[in-house]
Amino acid sequence: MGRLYDQMKRDLELRNFSPHTRRTYLACVRRFALYFHRSPVELGDPEIREYLHYLIKERKVSQGAVTQAYGALKFFYETTLKRDWEGFRIPKGKGGRRLPTVLSQQEVEALWGRDRVYGDPAYLVPNLDRPSYPHSFRPAASLI
Repeated sequence: MGRLYDQMKRDLELRNFSPHTRRTYLACVRRFALYFHRSPVELGDPEIREYLHYLIKERKVSQGAVTQAYGALKFFYETTLKRDWEGFRIPKGKGGRRLPTVLSQQEVEALWGRDRVYGDPAYLVPNLDRPSYPHSFRPAASLI
């Protein structure tokens, strides 16, 4: 995949993708090729579907990771190989929403401890009379 890797890297740079996105997309396409032990040029719609299904069901990666792989493969096939992605008819996954974890009162008390000084809720309220600033930031005297 050396020539294709270089070609995709150049395409990503020409489109001004961030360095992090470039590394991520290149790694996604490389893992896709390694999964099938074949060049991505030889792979098509059934293999892309199988790989995305593998990521979701077997590797149990997050929806964000699946979306990254989808985007990387789409970029590779559309831009680098100049193939029609719409011809693959691969649906984009719907992102799931996670609800936040809410601690019960007992869990909060166990976490903070009732008899600890730091467990006092008043400790969490900042002292508004004397603001504390990070060492590197000192506001101008006229602002205080």
